[in-house]
Amino acid sequence: MSTEIIKAEVLTPDAFKPFGRVFGMPDTAPDIEREYLSWWGGLYDLDFPDIASLGFLRFKRTDFTITAMERHMKAAEVFIPVRGTGVIPFAPASAAAEGPDISRLKVFIVETGTALVIDRSIWHFPGFAVTEIMDFFLTVRKNSADDVEMKDIPPVNIVL
Repeated sequence: MSTEIIKAEVLTPDAFKPFGRVFGMPDTAPDIEREYLSWWGGLYDLDFPDIASLGFLRFKRTDFTITAMERHMKAAEVFIPVRGTGVIPFAPASAAAEGPDISRLKVFIVETGTALVIDRSIWHFPGFAVTEIMDFFLTVRKNSADDVEMKDIPPVNIVL
């Protein structure tokens, strides 16, 4: 069996739309402007049915081969990169028995300064560091261990 190869692409709001939302520096006037701060509120209402929890995630540099994907059915996830550059693969939602549709897999290059809101039921792999490490703050549903569905997939190699 040959290994599928997928090229990572630049992350844009339009390209990521089937999987969730991308946030960067707002291009609108701030809601509050002071000489010492600017505040943009209400950018997005997060899809958490109960308590949200903040965690820390570190990707370490390894080969870019995906052999499984996961999804969360009860709540969205928010990835907020704070250091480094990485790649994260995504596949559209599917029926539980089907698993991710690898023919529709997209891989995005993620950098510090751009946050991702991953919609419920979107297949993804946590990702890989392009730099030595990539660090994130990650917002998930509290006690999210009961909301992780994993599926093995045929190997997929990511290229930059």
